[in-house]
Amino acid sequence: MIPEALLTVSRRELKVYPHNFQTCTLTHSFLYSNKIDEPLLLTRYEIPGIPQDYYYHTDALGNITTLTDTTNKVTEYVQYDPYGNPHFFDTDSNPIAQSTINNPKLFTGRDYDSETNLYYYRARFYSPNSYCQMLWMRNLAPRILPVFLSSTA
Repeated sequence: MIPEALLTVSRRELKVYPHNFQTCTLTHSFLYSNKIDEPLLLTRYEIPGIPQDYYYHTDALGNITTLTDTTNKVTEYVQYDPYGNPHFFDTDSNPIAQSTINNPKLFTGRDYDSETNLYYYRARFYSPNSYCQMLWMRNLAPRILPVFLSSTA
């Protein structure tokens, strides 16, 4: 996962820039509703100056289930097992390994890191595969988390 610098523009919008010192170009941004952790819109800036909008659709639990583009065409589907492991599908319902548009918002609208298979829940990380599913981050730095997880497996 590439380190990113986050910039909060307002209560409802979040802009993300890559964390490097050569360039500082906007990579993607989110628009949120008034409810906590309810993303409405993902805007990607893969081609400079040309934003690509994707709209989030959720189920009753707040899980992101579908993403559509500006023409209401479904770009991908996501299903979850009871613990939150994501399973991605393309527009023809064929399984795919990961999100085709690098969507980080998944189970209950939280950020998912595909490299560590963890969800970020502010003060803790959640592992949908671990018997000890909530990992409290009070005394652990996020950069040593993969070492901690590999030693407990």
